[in-house]
Amino acid sequence: MEHHPNPATTDPAAVFTNTNWLRFVKTTTEDQLPARKFALSQRKIGAPNTLNIVIQNVTLVPMDLTSPPLLAATPTGIALDLSGVHRVFDRQPPVIENFNLRISAGEFVAILGPSGCGKSTLLRMIAHLAEPDSGHITYHPSNNFQTSYVFQDAHLLPWRTVLDNAALPLELMGVAPEQRTDKALAALQLVGLSDAQERYPAQLSGGMRMRVSLARALVTSPHLLLLDEPFAALDEITRFRLDRELRALWLARRITVIFVTHSISEAAFLANRAIVLSRKGGHIKLDRVLDLPQQRTDDLRADPRMGREMKLLLAAMEEE
Repeated sequence: MEHHPNPATTDPAAVFTNTNWLRFVKTTTEDQLPARKFALSQRKIGAPNTLNIVIQNVTLVPMDLTSPPLLAATPTGIALDLSGVHRVFDRQPPVIENFNLRISAGEFVAILGPSGCGKSTLLRMIAHLAEPDSGHITYHPSNNFQTSYVFQDAHLLPWRTVLDNAALPLELMGVAPEQRTDKALAALQLVGLSDAQERYPAQLSGGMRMRVSLARALVTSPHLLLLDEPFAALDEITRFRLDRELRALWLARRITVIFVTHSISEAAFLANRAIVLSRKGGHIKLDRVLDLPQQRTDDLRADPRMGREMKLLLAAMEEE
């Protein structure tokens, strides 16, 4: 099986060659960008001031978000197995202790739990932005696959337009300008931002900035999409709209999605499976396949079925 190598024990150039990961420093200035295309691979995984981009030459097919999405016949995502995963920081009690979980290809999994329970740590280990102290994370199939990570903050580059921000991963890999423009435009169409391609981040609402961030993640056609509370800072109306759009994108592509959130209602609306972690040790308190329809509209938020699922999740969150 091919893993993303540990930068502490691997030559930085090999990290770039073997994994196609780039670390883009948020403080990069416009004139530094060309020189940093190759130097970026030397940044350690998980450095706090890095933005992580997965790159691959891919083709996107625009999707109409105005009509009800159809469930893709075949999942395009990957499966994951986490076995005995253990993570400790600075001799403190384990954040994640003997963690075991299997996620099937094409699942949409929400991970919930109180602050400090290890949700983000778990997500970072799955992305190989951090390594477990013990245990294993394996992927099926184990050959090269693409991963994208969406953070709570959009991390857009203020001097670049919406189109150029979405195209950044392809620019860093050296894709020809015409090709990367076409693919970035297709990604922006997926998230409903075709009309905003010439704007700058300062001209966008918070919701629009997050949609650009999502387009940038989708431009690589990832097999695994990891989201760490990406809509947490948004107003409820904007959050509902982005929830609908993300659910529609998942239905159309059936990539594997792991979504970390504090919101019980968001987890119930978005995911097909919800996992609640304990406050200490990141133990699984509840692992439930949600008994809700595949097609979800805002009407579901007032549906008694969703109310029942939220009640079960809340009970697990409160129980210690």
